[in-house]
Amino acid sequence: MKSISSKEAQNHFGELMNQAVKSPVIINKYGKPTVVLISHEEYEKFNQLEDMYWAMQAKVVFYQRKRVRIL
Repeated sequence: MKSISSKEAQNHFGELMNQAVKSPVIINKYGKPTVVLISHEEYEKFNQLEDMYWAMQAKVVFYQRKRVRIL
């Protein structure tokens, strides 16, 4: 995973977009990781994972409530 300064990112944004399609790029500000540039495909994967996580959480709550009613 490539890591660059925010100034470098400003000067080479087009190149970074091409690189981010292949692998995430970390952008540092004042020497600290601040932003990660990722492809749209990776972004969609993260959104799907988040949706699955919340769906599982909803199922847990549903079954816990159902169990309490039975008891």
